[in-house]
Amino acid sequence: MNNIKYISDNKIDYDDRVEFLSKCFIVGIVTLLTIAICLSIYYRSINTTISDEKNDIVALYMHQPYSYSVMMQNSNKLTTIILNANKEDIAIYADVPKGSNMWYKAKKTDVYCTYQYSDLEIHIHSVDDINTAGWNNGKFGSGQTVRVN
Repeated sequence: MNNIKYISDNKIDYDDRVEFLSKCFIVGIVTLLTIAICLSIYYRSINTTISDEKNDIVALYMHQPYSYSVMMQNSNKLTTIILNANKEDIAIYADVPKGSNMWYKAKKTDVYCTYQYSDLEIHIHSVDDINTAGWNNGKFGSGQTVRVN
């Protein structure tokens, strides 16, 4: 007829109670295992630091004192990489001879699916290779860097 069991006098059948508790236990264990697996995958994906070095830079743009981007050329393809780093982690050297490619090297850390750079060294021909660029800090303002001669 219908599958509803009525409990009289607050007595619960022992087999039903064991079955219910075992199902709750299994669901709890599966939930904990799922959370543990997700957290381990998440923590492996962030804070993974690798060395990064590119030697085919054709332009360097300064957005802010700690935010640069580089344009690189491979055959006919131009690509841009944004180099965000802490202020104290950036060093720019004007030590590349004319006719040689500008380059950078850094440690790249994956932080929430974006890269944060540390120990960033950018090697250029001269200070004239640093181009101005725009910046946007959301509600805190936006603008354009200006070259000071």
